[in-house]
Amino acid sequence: RVMPYPALAEATSQGFVNTLIDERDGVIRSTFVYLDENGTRTDSFVSAIYEKYMDFLGKEAAYPTDKGAFPFRGVSEYENISLIDVLDGTIPPQAFDDCVVLVGAYAAGMMDAYYVPVDKGQQMYGVEIHANALQAIMEGKTLTAVPDWVNGLVAAVIALILMLILAWNYIKLLFEAAERYILLGVIIYTAPVAFAMGASQSTSNIFKSWCRMFGG
Repeated sequence: RVMPYPALAEATSQGFVNTLIDERDGVIRSTFVYLDENGTRTDSFVSAIYEKYMDFLGKEAAYPTDKGAFPFRGVSEYENISLIDVLDGTIPPQAFDDCVVLVGAYAAGMMDAYYVPVDKGQQMYGVEIHANALQAIMEGKTLTAVPDWVNGLVAAVIALILMLILAWNYIKLLFEAAERYILLGVIIYTAPVAFAMGASQSTSNIFKSWCRMFGG
């Protein structure tokens, strides 16, 4: 843990800037909103800003969870202004009215860029990741991971539905096959009748033989 020097610490609020990088693919999808260590709560950089903002509005900060994923708007979706333009007066102070301003590195050489779920192949700067997380908390759009048992239940239901569909198609196929064989059998056994009724008198012996086969 790296803390600011005493004079700066007294004049500011602090929060950690760590995010969670997914070990599977190196993508940042979630972050800790705050940490509870032995009954002591430590705010993240995002939650410290959020609480200041809510205090300014006279409202109470509300967190859906202490850790969660959050939606990303996309790379370079937020307005960025060069600090030198602010310092030399090119950008007037009024430009920041009713705004939450985050100050951070916004250059490739600062080694503060990471992969996120949107705009695959393009990295997002750390300050913009914090902006996305802050907006998600402010709008109540944080995402909570689904428990493993729910994933298992959904997979089982889908598998059951697929099995029922396959079973129904198989039963339909059996009925269709049985129907065709029954029809074929009826045609075979009734063909002499049709032949005798539709032919000449000379075919009557065939019909009589067919009747004796079934009637004895």
